[in-house]
Amino acid sequence: MTERAAETLSPEQATELMTILDLQARWENHCTDPERRPDALVDLRARQKAHDQFQDAWNDYSKKYRTKEFPETSQSVPDRLAVWCKVLRAVFGRATTGSPVHVMAKVYRMADRIATRQEAGPMTRKTVEDLATAANELDAVIAWCAGLPVKMDVV
Repeated sequence: MTERAAETLSPEQATELMTILDLQARWENHCTDPERRPDALVDLRARQKAHDQFQDAWNDYSKKYRTKEFPETSQSVPDRLAVWCKVLRAVFGRATTGSPVHVMAKVYRMADRIATRQEAGPMTRKTVEDLATAANELDAVIAWCAGLPVKMDVV
């Protein structure tokens, strides 16, 4: 999904997509959660439940809106993270309700990975509990990405 496509979503569709994005992020973040339960079976069931909730919501959304467009998370380098954040910002701006907590945790996790690879300091972050604060934080992530040096792999 592009930023332009996200900007054309109806508030209802953006709100549903916001929920799906947060379900996906909750599932993906579960693997990196430092407070995971030490019981492997309990952990596996929790991850499976989170994945099933995401898949069910995505399938319902796809049928309802007859679309396969989804803000893909291919943000392994700063410019791709910035593009993804712009799409998220557009979705958040169109949504009327929703909790971006898990999505923002995923954004910060991706930024941390980039910072480690780029040998850059981590970006500062705020506690995000609503869509307006999340949109502002996405602007900060976009600016942080823009400020990182372009690293070229030398062969």
